[in-house]
Amino acid sequence: MQRFLFRFGYETPLQLRDNDALGWDDEESGALFIRADSASEALAWGAEVAERFVRELYQRSDTSERVCSSFISR
Repeated sequence: MQRFLFRFGYETPLQLRDNDALGWDDEESGALFIRADSASEALAWGAEVAERFVRELYQRSDTSERVCSSFISR
């Protein structure tokens, strides 16, 4: 197994509102190391983790969530 750094960007509920209203492009970022057999496997698992993280962030908000970007680094 190899170790991959999965990085992702997302908007908080407040950033989402302000970005849409004011034309801004603010976002936060997160990262985690993933052990996997391939970059594609690490990317798939990282995407699941990122989506769950953002879903939890928006759980009490009436706004729909979205992950802005994600990628793998070695």
